[in-house]
Amino acid sequence: MKILGGQGHEAVPASPKTGVNTLNGEGVADVLSRADAVVDVSNSPSLESGAAL
Repeated sequence: MKILGGQGHEAVPASPKTGVNTLNGEGVADVLSRADAVVDVSNSPSLESGAAL
């Protein structure tokens, strides 16, 4: 976050702590509506091939 900010980017963390839950979709539409790019570094809670993709 610091590096991106230092390069003039506005990085916005999206996590359950910031009101974004990618498992149930809560808050996702709102945070993505303001995004030009997305970097997903989340971990899937399941290793089952269908759920992990």
